[in-house]
Amino acid sequence: MRRAAPAVVLALAIAAAAVLAVLAYRSGTRDEASVDPLAEDAIALFEASHVRGATEAERRRAEAAARRLEGRGDGPATRALGSNLVGVLAFENAALDPASAAVHVPAAAGAFRDAIRLDPGNDDAKFNLELVLTLARENAGAATGPGGGAGPSTGSGAGATPPGGGY
Repeated sequence: MRRAAPAVVLALAIAAAAVLAVLAYRSGTRDEASVDPLAEDAIALFEASHVRGATEAERRRAEAAARRLEGRGDGPATRALGSNLVGVLAFENAALDPASAAVHVPAAAGAFRDAIRLDPGNDDAKFNLELVLTLARENAGAATGPGGGAGPSTGSGAGATPPGGGY
């Protein structure tokens, strides 16, 4: 059985965290008076962009709605939900188009940081940010080779051996 690429696995984990964020939002808005129409629109478009066969246009509409929510939502927690959705979509774009990951991954991290600034208790955004930063660190390490430098290590001491190579 073929293993999925790490970026795809992380994108799926981040999408799952977004679903949890949506559920958390919905559980906190049980009465109609507390429902933010921008949030409902962003959530509906986000969900539509994640069905089998969703088009690029649907993903763009979902991102536009998430950005509207991020800028004009009812309160900090609702705007943080918008930032979190923007980050999820950006990270998924990186997984869908690895050639543009250098643009999308920092955008995703920035959106998750924005969500945390808006709502410091937003565990979903913290989880997503940690996943994105982990992937960025792993990719940076793979690009530079063993020892963290641009080429093979020629010295001795800390960091001179590949990871797992001991002391």
